[in-house]
Amino acid sequence: ELDRTRENSFCCGAGGGRIWLADPPGQEKPSENRVREAARIENLDVLVVNCPKCMTMFEDAVKTTGHANDFKVKELIELVAEAMEPASRETEKED
Repeated sequence: ELDRTRENSFCCGAGGGRIWLADPPGQEKPSENRVREAARIENLDVLVVNCPKCMTMFEDAVKTTGHANDFKVKELIELVAEAMEPASRETEKED
């Protein structure tokens, strides 16, 4: 889990319609800040999000910060679907 969570959480930068606004020149994007924070987590394979805006922002930030080969960004529902996949295959075999 990222250091800044719950009452100390930090936005990806897209909230409140900010996704449509240009970032000030020379200022680090909030999404890049969060991705760098995530990259410091040992053995991180997946950065899990539950917001489509976070997904977009973090997928871009993983590329622009040079972490594209270090970990993936996935929505929580993707992990749920992956976890359910073997069970659904077993049910199909039984039918």
